[in-house]
Amino acid sequence: MRAIRGNRRLLTIGATCCLALAFSLGAGAQEIQANKPGLQSNAGATENSGALGRLAEIEKLAKMLIGNWDVVASLEPSATRAKRRKDKGSNRIVLGPGGRSIIENYHTDGDSGSRAALGILWWDEMAKGYRTMFCDNADPAGCSVYDGLGRWEGDDLVFRFRRDRDGNRIDGKEVFTPISPFSYTVRFFESRNGGPEDATWTVTNTKAE
Repeated sequence: MRAIRGNRRLLTIGATCCLALAFSLGAGAQEIQANKPGLQSNAGATENSGALGRLAEIEKLAKMLIGNWDVVASLEPSATRAKRRKDKGSNRIVLGPGGRSIIENYHTDGDSGSRAALGILWWDEMAKGYRTMFCDNADPAGCSVYDGLGRWEGDDLVFRFRRDRDGNRIDGKEVFTPISPFSYTVRFFESRNGGPEDATWTVTNTKAE
């Protein structure tokens, strides 16, 4: 997927099946009971409910993202960018351990040079939203954990974030939109110091044959 986050951000699950999710869900419930034999407390019910919620939210996201994808990433010209940029590559997206996260392996080449990235998304039950981190060969820190939460807005998953860059306040948005069972897009937007929102990268993911 994705994977260009703002100017650096790209976000983004190989195939596994619903049976594997159901097995993980059942195993989690058995583990709770095994650790608390004979105990049917409200605390146990809450813990079990939280585990079920996390898996349901990951399953919902996996339906859109899971698979092997051909990627086209484009950056259109604007008032501050005279030249269009285009990169092509692949993204393999799989379920993480226990089906409780989503992991992407992203590679592109093109006008931005060679990009290699690893993204991880997971459900934060306390915050009621998705969180993400990204490791990118273009990130001087190596990896970054992003402070914004992702939430569903209709059929779109939208991440909103804020950061400071070169003395400017950047309000950003990353939008995952399903197009068909075989494609989805990730679009990135930025607003500088409260100004108009500027579309930056558009990443089109098409299911690889």
